[in-house]
Amino acid sequence: WVYGGWLVIEGEIALGSLVAFTMYLMMIQMPFRFLGWMLMLEQRAKASAGRIFEILDETSEIRDKEGQESRLSSDYFQDFMMWIKEVFL
Repeated sequence: WVYGGWLVIEGEIALGSLVAFTMYLMMIQMPFRFLGWMLMLEQRAKASAGRIFEILDETSEIRDKEGQESRLSSDYFQDFMMWIKEVFL
């Protein structure tokens, strides 16, 4: 802005040209900012998923009664966990 302002004061360029140039720079910059923001969100999601899966992979100290089937060993839950791991990791 300083150099552009100096050029406007000296009459080298019009004020509208300076504003237009600045707006063009912003228009070029925004897609790159958005891409960086999306990449940051992806990394945060991967890190969070990793921590969640660490907790889910822990074995429980609480045991089921003899002869009782665990709900966590059901096919539905296992299929769901495999889908989550494929999508997020």
